[in-house]
Amino acid sequence: MEEFLSQTPDFQDIEVKYSQDLSEAIIEDYKNLGQTAIQTLVLVFLTIFIFVGFRESMIASILLPLAFFITFIVLNFMGLSLNFLTNFSLVLTLGIAIDTIIVIIE
Repeated sequence: MEEFLSQTPDFQDIEVKYSQDLSEAIIEDYKNLGQTAIQTLVLVFLTIFIFVGFRESMIASILLPLAFFITFIVLNFMGLSLNFLTNFSLVLTLGIAIDTIIVIIE
């Protein structure tokens, strides 16, 4: 924005001031989300391992991150960004995916 304003003669006298910079809070939120995702994977692995078996728990623990990785690739390919709606839908999908994986494994 500052570069555009400095290059356009009509806007050279306009100053840009930032009132709120939420980038640090957003980065911290995504770090917390990543840590929570790892904790979820460990809990899913342990739960399936205790009640079903080791091989099935490994399959579930590999498929969940792989599905999310593919989702991020598709989002990037389509030019979409992460926002509240996509994050909320990914959290909902995680619950559905865990249930589906458990049913398929059984």
